[in-house]
Amino acid sequence: MDIQVGPDGAIYVADLYEQRIDHASHYQGRVDNTNGRIYRMRPTEGWKPSSFNVNGWSNRELFSLFKSNIRIHRQIAIRLLKNRTLSNTDKQHLHELLNSESEIVALNALWAHQVTGHFTLELASTALKSPHDSVRSWSIRLAADHIELSDAYKKVLVSSIATEPSVHVRSQM
Repeated sequence: MDIQVGPDGAIYVADLYEQRIDHASHYQGRVDNTNGRIYRMRPTEGWKPSSFNVNGWSNRELFSLFKSNIRIHRQIAIRLLKNRTLSNTDKQHLHELLNSESEIVALNALWAHQVTGHFTLELASTALKSPHDSVRSWSIRLAADHIELSDAYKKVLVSSIATEPSVHVRSQM
């Protein structure tokens, strides 16, 4: 069902066995929830769990985690940023990361703007020009969910519909 790298560096695999997989059984309460398992895979010899304590890191160091291949590292960085104050330099650097060539870095920069309270309609309008579908899509979703949309933003959004190539972005529009 899922495979993830844990914060300790081990690989976690979750699975579930059902004799008959059909949604009707789920709705009727015929689910056996005793057949799920979680496996932790790691080397048997010479392995020590890695420590991942980044509480003392600066905001700039946390931004560097946006390019990590390990999703939980990126999520921890964003979670820690939520409770921090960003300097003007940090805000500028975060805005630069939003324009990154790396989709994952740009997307995490967008989310960091939102959790730190620095996501605005101006930023959402800028994000609509991103080369990354996920950034454009999420900027629309965050704006609609968390901000009262201005008439100017609505015009930008409507004018983008005709030229938007991504079905995912159009669905958010």
